[in-house]
Amino acid sequence: MVNMAATASRLLALVLSATTLAACDQAQGTEVGPRGGVIVSDDGRLTVEIPAGALDKTVDISIHAVEAGPEGDDTAIRAYAIEPLGTALVLPAHVEYDWTLEAAADALTRDGEVIEPALVIERGPQWRALADRTVDHDAGYVSGTVNYLGVIAIVQE
Repeated sequence: MVNMAATASRLLALVLSATTLAACDQAQGTEVGPRGGVIVSDDGRLTVEIPAGALDKTVDISIHAVEAGPEGDDTAIRAYAIEPLGTALVLPAHVEYDWTLEAAADALTRDGEVIEPALVIERGPQWRALADRTVDHDAGYVSGTVNYLGVIAIVQE
């Protein structure tokens, strides 16, 4: 069954990112202020939707892929730094990773078995799973919310 609310939310995020915000690059981010906004990684796989009221001032936010996922964890698929790291949000931001943009159609499989992805965020020396994670295998994404900007990793649960 198609989740119409999730599909509508994803469509709105794509429209906003395509019409009002550019994908950010490492040298320059996207300015997001009290009105909120959508930031998309250069590779188009990670989208962060910051709601109105989450920030009290304008912040230059960037997303870029990083090598460092959870240390010693061979289940890490990919990691992204959402900067400036540690920026607190008054309201949680929606984070979504779209694996349909991978080169291989079976990007979330290992040894022929489907991987159950999870999102984790770095908190000091620890990584914590996003408690409200949603996985939609049919649509090809995993999502959740964060209360601060940091390093997000997509891992095999």
